[in-house]
Amino acid sequence: MVKFYQNGFSYDYTWHAVTLAYFLRYPNPYSTHVISSDVISRHIDEAGILHTVRIHHKRGKLPAALTRLLPTVSDSYILETSRVNPHTMVMETETRNLDHTSILSVVEHQVYTPAAEGSGTNVQTTVRFDSRFGGRRQQAQQVVEGEAQEAQPQPEKRRLFNFGFGWGKEGVQRSIESLGARRMTEHVGSSTKGMQLVLTRLRNIGLIGTRGVERVNEDWKSVWRRVREEIPKADGLDAGMGV
Repeated sequence: MVKFYQNGFSYDYTWHAVTLAYFLRYPNPYSTHVISSDVISRHIDEAGILHTVRIHHKRGKLPAALTRLLPTVSDSYILETSRVNPHTMVMETETRNLDHTSILSVVEHQVYTPAAEGSGTNVQTTVRFDSRFGGRRQQAQQVVEGEAQEAQPQPEKRRLFNFGFGWGKEGVQRSIESLGARRMTEHVGSSTKGMQLVLTRLRNIGLIGTRGVERVNEDWKSVWRRVREEIPKADGLDAGMGV
């Protein structure tokens, strides 16, 4: 039960600029759901390839269809790994969700390379959606079914235990994967706009100016987040009820 999404895009900026912008893309007004980004590890291997591992904390409203499965969860953590080869001018990135993987596992792989003509940069994106919703429940059901068959081996009982799963579970999995693929289309659009904004900043005000804007935005985000957390407490409301 796997679904794939593929997309190609070209930036009118050099490979060096785009790969730099990738690591500076948060925060930006098109990704306000990203609360924080932290570097877990970073090193250059013997071949001169830069390896980076980061974790992103994201928060946002869940699709209505998923709120039935995760009614109180809006936070998620994304693991990002990247390899930047300055010699071959290829950057490969992979992001995957660390939580709710039994509902939907999303693995995004991107390859950044210089355009064959001009000074642009091509990006190829492949996303793999895999839902295993109901898998553990099905295993438990198989155990129950086996015990029931030993105790009551009548055909009617076997049909009763078999009916609860199978097509229904697979149908739910397909629906979850399709929902993820549709949301990915929206995500790619906002992600591209965010990258374009960072690239424009780099062109107009340079790296130091861009990092300055990043710090200012982060300061305001911290204030905004603190106020959001304090208001429900002041009103005597459950903080968990916030959007």
